[in-house]
Amino acid sequence: YAAAWRETDGSETHFDDIGCMVLLDEERHPVGGTQYWVHDFESGEWLDALSASYVVSPDVHSPMGYGVMANTNVADSGILAAKLSNANVLTWGGLKLALKDAE
Repeated sequence: YAAAWRETDGSETHFDDIGCMVLLDEERHPVGGTQYWVHDFESGEWLDALSASYVVSPDVHSPMGYGVMANTNVADSGILAAKLSNANVLTWGGLKLALKDAE
């Protein structure tokens, strides 16, 4: 569930829940050129957050309770979502909207 960003000045911020990064991004609006990463739920590898696919479900017990898991692609997210109830497969933009609306 880990996530991180690196701003253009080289400073990094690390998160134990993807939802925390998404909401702080909405609050702080880091400058253009900021890089975002998330851990792939299956492999634990770092992924580019902007191109990753996400599954959001109340069945997912992420560290801070946002219920977000990242995957490399939509197909992997679809397989994972099919195993959960009330799961949605989202892009980065869709995830930002969903978490902002849930606040």
